[in-house]
Amino acid sequence: MEVLRGEGGDGGIDVVVRDEADDPDIIFQLKFFPGGFTGGHRDTRQRQIKKSFNMAWDKHKPRTWILIMPSNPHKNELAWVRKLGDGKQVKIHMWGQAHLDRGLAAHPEIEKAALHDGVVAVLSQFGQQRAALASSGDAQTLFKGMVEELQTRSQYWATEVSVQDGELTESYRPKRHDAIEREPIRETITISLGPEDQHIHEQIAHSINYGAFAPIRLPGSAAAFKRTGPAWIQPFPKLEHLFLEIQPVNTILEKEEPITINVLDEHGCAVGRFPGKILERAQGRMGHSAKARFANIATAIISTPTTSDLSDPGSIVLNFTLDEPNVTDAEQAIKLLDSMQPGATLEFYWNGKKKGRVKLGSELKASSEVDIYTRELLSDLLFLQGKLTDTSFSLPTEVTAKNRAYIRIARLLLQGKRTVMPPGTSLTAVLSGLKGGGLERLLHQGGPYTSNFIRLKVNILGSSYNLGAATMFHPNVVIANADKVDQKFNEDNAQGYEIRLQPQDDQLIQVWLGDWNSGAGEIPVSEPWGLSNFYSPETKAPQE
Repeated sequence: MEVLRGEGGDGGIDVVVRDEADDPDIIFQLKFFPGGFTGGHRDTRQRQIKKSFNMAWDKHKPRTWILIMPSNPHKNELAWVRKLGDGKQVKIHMWGQAHLDRGLAAHPEIEKAALHDGVVAVLSQFGQQRAALASSGDAQTLFKGMVEELQTRSQYWATEVSVQDGELTESYRPKRHDAIEREPIRETITISLGPEDQHIHEQIAHSINYGAFAPIRLPGSAAAFKRTGPAWIQPFPKLEHLFLEIQPVNTILEKEEPITINVLDEHGCAVGRFPGKILERAQGRMGHSAKARFANIATAIISTPTTSDLSDPGSIVLNFTLDEPNVTDAEQAIKLLDSMQPGATLEFYWNGKKKGRVKLGSELKASSEVDIYTRELLSDLLFLQGKLTDTSFSLPTEVTAKNRAYIRIARLLLQGKRTVMPPGTSLTAVLSGLKGGGLERLLHQGGPYTSNFIRLKVNILGSSYNLGAATMFHPNVVIANADKVDQKFNEDNAQGYEIRLQPQDDQLIQVWLGDWNSGAGEIPVSEPWGLSNFYSPETKAPQE
């Protein structure tokens, strides 16, 4: 058996038992998660457990993987952990306090070794320093005798002792099922909140009325604890410089349940419909709450009263981040946000049954918190995703100005419009070897130039797309490398030489899909990009 240190990466192993070939046979994963992982820390702790299991399986393929935690597993926790092994040849177990206690009962020497730390501090409380210094065996004997003596105080309660920072603390567990009736021990908490704690008061009130999904944190100064019972019990220890958490009691669903939000107009007709999945449910004195996921990226906490005649209308809190989501999901999340305008009525259906409605008040956040730049970028990518075959885009968190311009240009072209290329764009051509009048004009005085492309390639978020045959035109270009071109003709080796045509004046190169002859009529009018909070292509070049 090996016990590994976790810091710096343990390869998914805390403790390992190896087989005869020295391969990992049983891997133990130790997690100090008091209270398990069904409460407010569920998401964070589940991610840690899943990461540890995946690392152990990917690197070592053990036959057995065992998760060990201080508390006994909840049935929902046990079911979730066992699902980690679906489709894999691995046995998964979960050990809590009861399992560990049974193991320690068969090996008392392990418990003795664990109790050795802090023995001298405990004996010092009883003035037995000399005995502690005589030998480790004497110290162990005296400490064990003290603990055994504590157990004789009551036939109903067992006393457990711990030492931290020189302070001895007692805790009690029942020896019999009727202990609380025969010899009551009561522990009460009194919470005192001031005007500065109004937000905490509101959280507690909402939790009592509708249930909650996240712990409520209280400063230690706001709570007073009291323990009453037999004369031998220890008063409740002081809790200085600490904070307290009220953990919610809610139902984690084994299977997600469907939920639908209908947005109603003033006539009660639906003007928006948003399906989602309920992840957790909670119950309070006045109503119930649901934690639901919409569009894969938005989380809503929905609280509705059980009856419709209560003065409290319920509430909905929506949160999401646009951290490179699929553009379709981002569109749905923003539409849901936009529908939550002051005065709007939302109607909720859980598992196809109406659960209540909420009329939104004026305290809501405005939907403008998703800025116009992001909205326009999302609109362009959604359009391109629909036009380009087998293409799926994510909404980027960052995009260069030049790439942003090309996304809008691609949209305008696919809409059948003419537009302009970014400033700094030039045209290229390959010489045939013949020096005609048109070439002479471009070499020395400039003039209009049209270039037809069999295919126009545009780079969109790292992928190059063929938009089809296209035309580029500028009314006044000049050959930028004219001296070199003249030299090539003088040396009679101009054929195949690439020339660059530089636009003159402040006009930009126009582009559109399809053909057009510059001599066929008037110069077409191009469509501006029309981007908000973005540079004007007529005056400033995009920066990388």
